[in-house]
Amino acid sequence: MRIPLRGPLANSAYRRMLGAQVIALVGTGLTTVALTLLAYDLANRNAGAVVGVALALKMVVYVFGAPLITAVAARLPRRRLLVTLDLLRAGGVAATSSAAPPPTSPGRSAPRGPARWSPPSPCPPSCAVSASGA
Repeated sequence: MRIPLRGPLANSAYRRMLGAQVIALVGTGLTTVALTLLAYDLANRNAGAVVGVALALKMVVYVFGAPLITAVAARLPRRRLLVTLDLLRAGGVAATSSAAPPPTSPGRSAPRGPARWSPPSPCPPSCAVSASGA
């Protein structure tokens, strides 16, 4: 017996639940990317270590926090809890995205205007000096 694809989608409760799950997964993915880019931007030369630690801490919370939170969440109304947590997470992401940029470190100048891309030089500065005949 073959179940048509439209079968589950005909149920409005299932469609709403599926839509909410897709939105939550997109939000989780975008938050992970944003966290990675922020850590990379702030860490400069140590970006790999900072990104690795940040993502490892995120997984530690998932692995060890899930059983504890599940025990508490089992006693609360599910729909209200899920909606509240999604709204809190969206608020946290919005607050993070609207935060002021961090102050620059002593060796780093503040960017002025939009970033502009310039093509790489055909040869390093030492090559240009030696080619000038000096």
